[in-house]
Amino acid sequence: MDINAGGGLIVEDDLSGTTDEDTQHSDDMNIHHNGGHGENGVGGSIIANGNLHANKVHFNITVEGGKWHFFAFPFNIKKENIKCQDGADWVFHYYDGEVRATNGKGGWKKVTSEEGQGNFLKAGVGYIFQSSKNDVLVITVDEDDNLEEEGIRFNKDNKSNSLEAHASENEQDASWNFMGNPHLSYYDLDVTTYNAPITVWDGEKYIAVRPGDDEYQLAPFQAFFVQKPEGVKTIEFSGENQLTHQQKETKAQTTKAYARNRFDANRLIVNINLTNGVNTDKTRVVFNDAQKMNYEINCDAAKFASTGVPQLYTLDNRKVKYAINERPQEGGTVPMGYSVSVGGNYTIDATRMDIPMMLKDLQTGMIHDFDEGSYTFVSEAGIFDNRFVLMTRAAATSIDVATLGSIKVAATEGGIEVSQLNGITLNVFAAGGEKVASTQTDGVIPVTAGIYVVETNGKSVKVVVK
Repeated sequence: MDINAGGGLIVEDDLSGTTDEDTQHSDDMNIHHNGGHGENGVGGSIIANGNLHANKVHFNITVEGGKWHFFAFPFNIKKENIKCQDGADWVFHYYDGEVRATNGKGGWKKVTSEEGQGNFLKAGVGYIFQSSKNDVLVITVDEDDNLEEEGIRFNKDNKSNSLEAHASENEQDASWNFMGNPHLSYYDLDVTTYNAPITVWDGEKYIAVRPGDDEYQLAPFQAFFVQKPEGVKTIEFSGENQLTHQQKETKAQTTKAYARNRFDANRLIVNINLTNGVNTDKTRVVFNDAQKMNYEINCDAAKFASTGVPQLYTLDNRKVKYAINERPQEGGTVPMGYSVSVGGNYTIDATRMDIPMMLKDLQTGMIHDFDEGSYTFVSEAGIFDNRFVLMTRAAATSIDVATLGSIKVAATEGGIEVSQLNGITLNVFAAGGEKVASTQTDGVIPVTAGIYVVETNGKSVKVVVK
């Protein structure tokens, strides 16, 4: 029996106790996977209720040489049952959360038979894999691996992944666990018992998603990172909520329409993207007065660094980098940093705003209103943690916005105050481009409430007036 990548086999039956006559039998079963990551990972699915049996199961996964693949398997695997079809050398690593908790980084360790890994690969545990060349990773499962007397029987069992605590001085480094989808099917995050963010690898970078805030389905063999919140011991995966690839695609279309209408006045979500036109990264701020300013495992997600692609994150006053930052509104300003490996043009865009947001560029003095679209800027390669500030529109009206060379420009109630002009002509334009004032004299330029562009000698700054 062959189940191709994206194919799904459902053996429907509600029998509480199956007999041999009720069961579908297969000798060798081959389940294929395209080797992709995250939403690009497409695998074959099996959903059965104790009424499907196989003597042996083979996972056939297309892998790209020299790149790390993130996997977790629903069965225990012996080392002798792992091979690459065309003879590539290969290696598996597991993650030690205690190392991250102690050192604030690291944690990858090579899997060896002598390090207490039991069956070499354990069911439900996350691993990274790399091969020396493009190949097909073939993993065989038999009854000896999984304590079955007569082959492998597929059940709709409820499964759970245990969470381990790893104490750390820094909350963002504590209690990280690397695990995976325990079912041989797709599984919607919204129906797990876990409500905190998870971090997944999409093939080029880490991204953080949160059940309830994101529509996300785990693929077969998909691994992910989570932190253990206090009082939470396991993540539960119901056997009744498994999906094939086709069912997952249908559900995704339905939940997208629903998600567009999600709004919680107590949790104001702001999603921000950074792109160079080829690669895109994202970060999220959630204004929630029930949470704290400092890092909290139950709602925040630390930014996992990825190399070679743009990276976007917010920061707190301890310079902790966040992929998801849930915090009180308090002042309405959030420092935002980024890193890029290549200089050039970059664009920042707000893809969701439950509250009107603006962006202050501390390098140019510009204030950009995301209601007017995206913000494009030029950057050198490097790490920049002090260039941008996200602001609610209300916060922007109370800030001494900028300088234009030696000229000082500030919003006041009912006007724009300018000083140190020294005879230089300064022009004020409405948001639509109409010139509303021109002056060479220090003082307050009276204007109605709104957004204005103040310009002189080819330089400009945006001002928000109450």
